[in-house]
Amino acid sequence: MKLLHAETDIEFLKQEHEGVKFSLYKTNGDKKFISCFVARFSDAEGCGQQWEGITRKIALNYQVALASEFSAWNIYLALISPVPLDRSLKYKIENDRFALRKIVIAKNEDSATSSNEIINLLENVIFGADLEIGKVQQEAPPPEVQSVIRASFSIGERVPSDNKEVSIQARKAYLANLMAKVLII
Repeated sequence: MKLLHAETDIEFLKQEHEGVKFSLYKTNGDKKFISCFVARFSDAEGCGQQWEGITRKIALNYQVALASEFSAWNIYLALISPVPLDRSLKYKIENDRFALRKIVIAKNEDSATSSNEIINLLENVIFGADLEIGKVQQEAPPPEVQSVIRASFSIGERVPSDNKEVSIQARKAYLANLMAKVLII
């Protein structure tokens, strides 16, 4: 998946939030796509004061107009501050569930920061594009552990699977017993 600079009109943000630089990036897709608004602030205070208003504006002027449920629930707002925000404020912003997902990024930007650099940063954060998938080597557990596991499956049918409190306690006891056997080995 690749983010591309979108030509969508975002004047509704620029009018009310002067001094904030906005841009919008979207994945390619006619009906189902991911949107990422970027708000670049000149200071951390502006970010802390304006993020809620920006979120509401995006919800009211952009999100409600999307026809696809997938697209409506896959909207990001990247708030870029030149200095790190207070930890509690960053936590509050990133864990706010209203309308869209929020990402706080501390990055000292200058006029030389290109659109491609922003796209790479967002793709790394949103899609994990910078992750490398390596080969996972699986090792079989020792034979002693295998025999305990096999034995546990043969009696596993007697462990109740319903949601009654008695059954929950029985499962906990069964698992504790199984873990004790495995840890002894």
